[in-house]
Amino acid sequence: MKNEDAKTGHRIAALDLIRGIAVLLMIIYHTVFAFGGFFDIWFFKALFFSLLNIAPVIIASLFILTCAFSSYLSRSNGKRGLITLGAAILIYVTTAVFLPKIGLSGLVIKFGILHFLSIAMLLTPPLMFIVKKIPAYIGIPVCLVLFFLTFNISDGYLGLPNVFSIKLADSIINSRWLFPLGIHSDDFFSADYYPLFPWIFLYVSGLWPGRIFRGRKIPEKAYEPICKPVEFIGKKALLIYLVHMPIIFLIGYLISSVKN
Repeated sequence: MKNEDAKTGHRIAALDLIRGIAVLLMIIYHTVFAFGGFFDIWFFKALFFSLLNIAPVIIASLFILTCAFSSYLSRSNGKRGLITLGAAILIYVTTAVFLPKIGLSGLVIKFGILHFLSIAMLLTPPLMFIVKKIPAYIGIPVCLVLFFLTFNISDGYLGLPNVFSIKLADSIINSRWLFPLGIHSDDFFSADYYPLFPWIFLYVSGLWPGRIFRGRKIPEKAYEPICKPVEFIGKKALLIYLVHMPIIFLIGYLISSVKN
């Protein structure tokens, strides 16, 4: 994923660093997930359940916010979006068709983080039009409120738990085609799931900082490398995303074989 400043053509090292940290956290989380959930290694199994709720939210938020910032500075969101969409389709075909044939079922990804990011990037031009019309001090708080109000849409309601809620009609919840929006029936499953709602609001909130910095000079320190190995990982985030899970499962299989 590119994060060049459209004005200078130079990469913003700080964004690569943040994205690299997100990739490393993702690898750690998926290692715990695979070793604990599939290979039943007791230490990782206990660790996985302790990380289950909070880790995916933090990791996804880092990816989404850095992508949004980069998208406002980019001149090639259409190309980036289509490349990411192609990778997302490849992930779906692999997890839905090929993995079950080798005994790895329950890993299908119907609308994961790559699906979301690809659609968000393709929607960036009209979203930028909105962002340009609304000041950040209004837009960011509104988006964050909408993010929290729609955070539980996958559970069939809008609102805040124990405060107020609006239940969605059963006819809407039971639709088989609204899962990209976060609406789905109880039998829906996606091992990685980041629907447009609520996550599009977090993405849009990340466009305003891009607008602010594009209208001003980005500090020179943002271009200076801080930790080159991590920044390199951030530069290769998409490639690493595609290959890291097969490597993790191969290592898990070898450890499990030795243990048994």
